[in-house]
Amino acid sequence: MFLYEIKKYTGNKAFWLLALLGLVLKAVVSWNALTVRADFPKEIYRDYMDYLEGEPTEEKSDWILAEQARLWEVIGLHDTYEKMYQNGEMTLDEYIEKNEEYTYARAQQSAFDAVFEKYTYFQETDKRVEYFYDLEILQFFKASGGDFVLICFICFAVAMTRELENPADTKKLIRSMPLGRWPFNRCKLTGALLVGALGSLAGSFIDIGIYGYRYAFPYMNMPLNSIARISGIAYEVPVWVMFVLIPVIRLAHGLFITALVFLLAMLIQRFVLTIFAGVVIFSIPPLLADRIPTGLARFFVPNMTVNSWIAPYVLANLAVIPMVYLVCRRLSEKEGFAIPFL
Repeated sequence: MFLYEIKKYTGNKAFWLLALLGLVLKAVVSWNALTVRADFPKEIYRDYMDYLEGEPTEEKSDWILAEQARLWEVIGLHDTYEKMYQNGEMTLDEYIEKNEEYTYARAQQSAFDAVFEKYTYFQETDKRVEYFYDLEILQFFKASGGDFVLICFICFAVAMTRELENPADTKKLIRSMPLGRWPFNRCKLTGALLVGALGSLAGSFIDIGIYGYRYAFPYMNMPLNSIARISGIAYEVPVWVMFVLIPVIRLAHGLFITALVFLLAMLIQRFVLTIFAGVVIFSIPPLLADRIPTGLARFFVPNMTVNSWIAPYVLANLAVIPMVYLVCRRLSEKEGFAIPFL
């Protein structure tokens, strides 16, 4: 019976078309999401990080403070040079040279602010940290939140197979099962979970593959706590651990989505309505995650060993659990479906 459930997916041309469309769309979305965006010149920031790369030392701290003083001095003297030029105390060539220094110092200042933020964080933390160019890794983590392509794929795939069963009226078969209704539905649920798992893993592999193609995998052994915006790691782990942990977390999330969409499909039994309900329900947590204060998330999930950026996302998804319970209760009372633990 389980093989029959798998064949319903693999033998369906519409499913393969959906899978191909999902892979292409995921690749396009991932390519865009993994493009590094910053409010300062990335090249200047990279130059700073290349110069400071390695463990923080007293010499590096002194250099950072001296660089800050130099930039403030160059920027602060701009108005003075303007007045000197207007009063004829400076030649045009001297003024152009000073103005170029000022323009470049302004560009450096915007990038140096990020460097100084990292320096301040290093001064306050007691964990092992190192300087390195982290914008690409940070962008990967930012892009690892809610996967809307996966949500849509799971909703369409599960609802599609359920729609194929409606003309056959499988309720009659469910009622006649000698071992009860749960073994029959368990096979159907297992097939759906397998599809959801493959979709989740495919999405993660696409993200990692595009990241590797565009940026390779530098700094994988650097301490993850070195990235100030990904602080709160309970253990001192290298960057590559999160590249392994994120696909695992997304796999669990994909299975969670698949299970609830399967239950919704059993309850609603309408193709379009199931897709709409699933997409809406699971699009809410990623949108809410940006609006849940990190402190509030840590209050509810205090012992998380992952970084603070994911805590609000986990909390937002936990809010869906009561809905899962209510759907299961309704299905357990409805003729044709039974869940042993309810």
